[in-house]
Amino acid sequence: TDDAVPSSLRCATLVVGKRLFLFPKGRDGMCDLQFAMVMDLVTLRLWALRVMGSLPLRCRCSFLVVGESICVFPCDSSGRADLKLAFILTSAEEDRVYSQGCYVELDIPGPCQCEFVVVGRSCLIFPHDGDGNYDLTQACVLDTELLTLRVCGGIIAPAPLPDLPKCLFVTVGFRVCCFPQNQTMKVSIGHSWVTDTNLGMVRLDVSPAPGCTMPPPSQALLKVVGSRVVLFPHDSLQRLNLAELCVLDSETGQVRTVGVEGDEQPPPAKCQLLVVDGLVVIVPEEADGRTSQVWVLDASNVDRDSLLSVWSLPVDFSGLGSVTDLRFFVVAGKVFIVPGLRQTCSNVCVLSPSDRMCRSYAIDALSTAAHGYEVEPCGTDLIFIPFDGSGRRCVGDVSVLDCTLVS
Repeated sequence: TDDAVPSSLRCATLVVGKRLFLFPKGRDGMCDLQFAMVMDLVTLRLWALRVMGSLPLRCRCSFLVVGESICVFPCDSSGRADLKLAFILTSAEEDRVYSQGCYVELDIPGPCQCEFVVVGRSCLIFPHDGDGNYDLTQACVLDTELLTLRVCGGIIAPAPLPDLPKCLFVTVGFRVCCFPQNQTMKVSIGHSWVTDTNLGMVRLDVSPAPGCTMPPPSQALLKVVGSRVVLFPHDSLQRLNLAELCVLDSETGQVRTVGVEGDEQPPPAKCQLLVVDGLVVIVPEEADGRTSQVWVLDASNVDRDSLLSVWSLPVDFSGLGSVTDLRFFVVAGKVFIVPGLRQTCSNVCVLSPSDRMCRSYAIDALSTAAHGYEVEPCGTDLIFIPFDGSGRRCVGDVSVLDCTLVS
């Protein structure tokens, strides 16, 4: 550890490649971007560095990792980003990070709430009013290699726009699937479209596959399986309904419906969905906060099968706390389940849907004095960052779990 690095500090934490960046932050949420702490997640060496270039002394900001770069968007106290002040932090050598400004078009919108979608080396920015009502004509794209920020709403959005103010965005490779919603949050598949950013923002309208009809609007959870987006319908209480799923092929823009078969199916309940190598793990949130079994949906051949198989898998999360507080990470072909943010990480549960197996493991190396852990995925690793009672990150006690070593 570098002598200039404090033992603990309030900070924003970002994983970039195989490095952990920590930017000091005050009690008021203002960041000092002139200095940063960096940890090499392979050697666990920690050092302090000065960020080169023109930087604001202290500001509130949103960070977004795009490839090997960090996009920084200064914000006001309400979280509205000033896009015209955006800049990019890039690593040059081991101990050097420098800031670069962007060429900003004049018609970039003023301070606004934004949804950020990372696609390849670029970031798509969708301004909204804070309630999820988007003005897609004001959509922008930030290119981290060309260092440009341009308005792309006229290209990415259809004309005329559907009278549906809300929208969900899903990334599939270099494609962005846009799903308009009405005020009751129902997704209108018939008004959806796919934008291919790798082909110069080519837009493809969604249409029913041959022999299929367009499904009606419904509330749904969206998950990416391969090159497909699967829509899982649910009711107003977010209780999942697997009777009929909707599948969008992001390459052709065609939509079809598939059914689910199995001797035992999940009960209608609010669920978390996790995709692991073509298998969808369905974790129900039962009324008592406990879960004794999960379900696995085989969607590996969702592009060909008209019926998807589902089966149950017994689990034991009793040592981790309420399922509503648990954190789930898909790493190295497995699901790693850790306790909530402000609980001691004394053990971890590992779920392997392909092996139909769930096991619990004790974690010995973590500090028992910590008041909780921030957990960040990094490739095939999980990074455990402890914090004290005041929320300060104990940067000298960071631990790394190599998930490939867990059988």
